[in-house]
Amino acid sequence: GDDADDPLVLPRHTKVVISGNNRTKGKLIGLKGVVKKAVGLGGWHWLALSNGQEVRLQRNALTVLEHPTGDELDSEDGNEDDVENGEEDDDDDEENDDDDDDDEDKDKNTRSRRPTRVPGNGPPSQAAAAAMKRLQDRRRNARPNCQSNFERLTMTTLLNYKKLYELPPNPEVDGNKSALVHEIAKHFMSQKLDEQKVLQQFMCSVADTTQL
Repeated sequence: GDDADDPLVLPRHTKVVISGNNRTKGKLIGLKGVVKKAVGLGGWHWLALSNGQEVRLQRNALTVLEHPTGDELDSEDGNEDDVENGEEDDDDDEENDDDDDDDEDKDKNTRSRRPTRVPGNGPPSQAAAAAMKRLQDRRRNARPNCQSNFERLTMTTLLNYKKLYELPPNPEVDGNKSALVHEIAKHFMSQKLDEQKVLQQFMCSVADTTQL
């Protein structure tokens, strides 16, 4: 056929030895085989090796040992999926890379169609804002968590406390002990103390007392 006349293509049943080129797998060099099929495009040859393995190599990796006599019997071509590629990095890898690229493009397209949500960004919903406001109001109006029991004090003492800390008078509160206790406890809890300083003064007082 036309392929047989092409110097880049060897006829079927040509016996060859793998001499290798700069891309041939080292484990294949020196192995002998028979050409099963060849194509002019790229000079690819499918070989059945003497060890039963089937590989695909280019013409410049092969050295002819014996030309076909014409008496050979054609055998069934094996499944090309079982044929090993005899080169390190060939077009098959590029084709696989192309398939991978296609998969990546599909994944990117799928991701691009999904709405992007970034936690914490954007204004809070109306329900969340309302819940936050209720919590703040509850804390603002809650009875202070004070360990001191101001209810045990008399009205005179409570009013003296207000006078000492210059709290503004309020007729509605000043005449109601419960409201007055709540106001004074809230003021008491709002005071900021230097705990270290208080402890030092307490220890000094204890020391002075023990020396008497």
